[in-house]
Amino acid sequence: STGYGSMALLSAGYALRDPQAFIDLVRAATAHLPRKPSDIELEEYIEDLITSDKYDETFDAIFEEVKKSPLLKKAMQMKA
Repeated sequence: STGYGSMALLSAGYALRDPQAFIDLVRAATAHLPRKPSDIELEEYIEDLITSDKYDETFDAIFEEVKKSPLLKKAMQMKA
């Protein structure tokens, strides 16, 4: 979980294409894993996506998965 009200912030961060929103999304998605990506790994991953011109495409794909959850969709105040 990203915390109370965080989905609205994530939605805004997504609209702005904010790398911090991307990091927050990855952190939330990997919170249950025994080994989570480090800050350095996340920064390097995002830098690689940006330099290979795949940042927007990857952010879109991840966000599309988020939108499949009715609970998260409601939290972001999105229409079904």
